[in-house]
Amino acid sequence: MVIDNVFEDIRAGLEIHSPKLAQRRIAMAKYLGELYNYKLVESTNILNTLYSIISLGVSTEEGVISPLDPPDSLFRLKLACVLLDTCGPYFTSSTSKQKLDYFLIFFQHYYWYKKSNPIFSRVQDTHDLFPILVDHMYRDCLANVRPKLKLFKNLEQAKEAIEKLREKLYPQLKELTAQQQQQQDADEANNLQPIPEDSEFDDGASDDSSSEMDRRPRDECQDDEEAANQANTTDWTENEGMPEDDVVPNIPKISEKTKEDLEFEQMFEKMAQDSYQERLKETIKPNTKDIPVPMMVRNNKKSYEQISSASNAAPAPSSSAAVSNDSKNPASGPINFVLM
Repeated sequence: MVIDNVFEDIRAGLEIHSPKLAQRRIAMAKYLGELYNYKLVESTNILNTLYSIISLGVSTEEGVISPLDPPDSLFRLKLACVLLDTCGPYFTSSTSKQKLDYFLIFFQHYYWYKKSNPIFSRVQDTHDLFPILVDHMYRDCLANVRPKLKLFKNLEQAKEAIEKLREKLYPQLKELTAQQQQQQDADEANNLQPIPEDSEFDDGASDDSSSEMDRRPRDECQDDEEAANQANTTDWTENEGMPEDDVVPNIPKISEKTKEDLEFEQMFEKMAQDSYQERLKETIKPNTKDIPVPMMVRNNKKSYEQISSASNAAPAPSSSAAVSNDSKNPASGPINFVLM
């Protein structure tokens, strides 16, 4: 979820060119590089983001100004440099190294495309030369990622390197483009200009057809109109007597039930009724659950000697109390004690 939000935020920053989001975009690029360092994203995700930075909304055609990447905006160079400085040195596998080398060719082309813009030239006398801080950031970034990389000196060298890379990776692409160019030239040669006589002939044919329509007798037109009106009235009267449900087309008809189906339904209903009656006759037994009685352990148990000593230490009862007790309990005997 967090990784998806990071990619979406970087993409939204590329689609919205606003200086207010500059600090946030730099922080997101730095954060994405740290995610790769901690092995939370793949190298393909980083490369896709880098290619998006230098290509999304970028116009390399002369005279075409993109609102997402104006000629005087160098923020995307900073964004790519921050991401490369953060995670570029950690592309250690052979495939990731090779893919990063391919990207650096396109990155240098983007750099020289920006730097060679007339807005940063002395000829235009704009007094807005290419910032030296951005130049140093670009060179330090490439020196950090590839210390032995030979940098291009102008835009033409970058274009030549891109063409060589395309021929290396896609050798059949050049042949296809040549064939397409030949086919396009042949199509243009075959597409001849329309002859004026054809247009005149078409105009004459249309005039003849219109004149023939005018020559038709009025009686035939009236007969056609009456036949059309009669057909409409018959259709309307037929549809008027029919209910609205019958007008709906393509309604599948319900197939009639056979004798076997009716017998099966009767037997099934009888079986269900018998089962229901048997269930009503059954007595519902309540669920008796065994409730365990907790065992109370008493720590104040007394031995027989303690009980006998307590009875001997008690004072002797008075004579009246003894007489009353004797009268109540005429058969006095030994008292049985139960040890709890």
